[in-house]
Amino acid sequence: LERYPESSRRDRALDGLASTCYVTRRYQSAITYYRKVIDESEDRELRSEAGFGIASCLEEAGSHKAALEQFIDIREEYPNGELVQQRIDRLQEKLDRKN
Repeated sequence: LERYPESSRRDRALDGLASTCYVTRRYQSAITYYRKVIDESEDRELRSEAGFGIASCLEEAGSHKAALEQFIDIREEYPNGELVQQRIDRLQEKLDRKN
């Protein structure tokens, strides 16, 4: 990434780094990479996936309210709206049980 900052593969590399951080439970690092994808990529689908990744990281880190807000924000643009709605419903149930 540093050697070839203008590479056409930069977006995918950032997404790959984010995914690696996610599966190794380094959620804050994953969020940082996902945000770079959103800020820098022209690929709408990849940006949408990054938004989903951020929401998933927040949920896994226990930030349920922030995750819910993120899922709501991406609901309209994410290709699989049904999946996003399932995650929203699940988080809403968790939050309702806490209150």
